[in-house]
Amino acid sequence: MSSNHLTGKIPKELENLSLLIKLSLSNNHLSGEVPVQIASLHELTALELASNNFSGFILEKLGMLSRLLQLNLSQNKFEGNIPVEFAQLNVIENLDLSGIWVVADDVPREGWGWYGCEELV
Repeated sequence: MSSNHLTGKIPKELENLSLLIKLSLSNNHLSGEVPVQIASLHELTALELASNNFSGFILEKLGMLSRLLQLNLSQNKFEGNIPVEFAQLNVIENLDLSGIWVVADDVPREGWGWYGCEELV
């Protein structure tokens, strides 16, 4: 669903897609906050929300997506800190937070499970 000129917010009913493996909504015109219901998609291995107009704080509960290999939140209007809950993303291979206003000063140097992370942007 990337690059389809989608507008508005991500519908909360998305949580009904409980077996969804990849959600790619990049390069659209989506806005608002990322709904907490996305955190109930426990089978997700890839979440791509880059290049939209999402705002507010990065959803802490994304750290509950234990199968997530790719997380791309780049080029949005998020603010605040990188959630400490992201330390639980033990199998993450690619985490892209480029082009957003987040504070990385408080990111712990030890204890994060990103040992297999090939790319951290």
